[in-house]
Amino acid sequence: MLFHENITPLTPLILRFYARCLVFPYDEMNYELQYMFRMAERSEIDSEEAVHVEQMLNVVNQLQGEETKELRDDFVFMFTDTSSGRVLCPIYAGDFLAQFARRYDFSGLEDICYEHGFLSDSDEPMDNIVNLLDVFAFLCEQQVDEELLDSVFEEHIQSWIPTFCDSVYKASNINYYREVASGLREYILWLCS
Repeated sequence: MLFHENITPLTPLILRFYARCLVFPYDEMNYELQYMFRMAERSEIDSEEAVHVEQMLNVVNQLQGEETKELRDDFVFMFTDTSSGRVLCPIYAGDFLAQFARRYDFSGLEDICYEHGFLSDSDEPMDNIVNLLDVFAFLCEQQVDEELLDSVFEEHIQSWIPTFCDSVYKASNINYYREVASGLREYILWLCS
């Protein structure tokens, strides 16, 4: 269950930061992530949030230490390569959970998005990790009722993303993705602690 006191104005920024980190391994992204980190750093944060902002800095520092080719190679290896017969770490909730014989339904989420005016700028299916984190971030910004926020968090974030992060951490060949996976996992677990 979501611990609502942990949701702050910084929550959407942190979620979008990790969403961008996971699936956009491009050199020019470095400036965008630095900007997002600086925005978080300038926010009023308590000591618990400071841990998560520090983790964001670790991610930015790891990105600066990696070669673009290594980032792209690891991205392909984990998120798109099917040479082993399956994608190692699918970025779609339905595909990821299917590995564990679990079913995922996001049809209700599309209705919630429509009702609250969320428009994705992505052509990806709704169960893409970027879309799911962005929807939850949007709902946090809109300050929707706690019951709806709990429902979306439990069904679409907590139900699979920590396990996904564990898979990324184990599969990655570089420290950048390990830092991203660790930071996102810890943040999601903190939101429900």
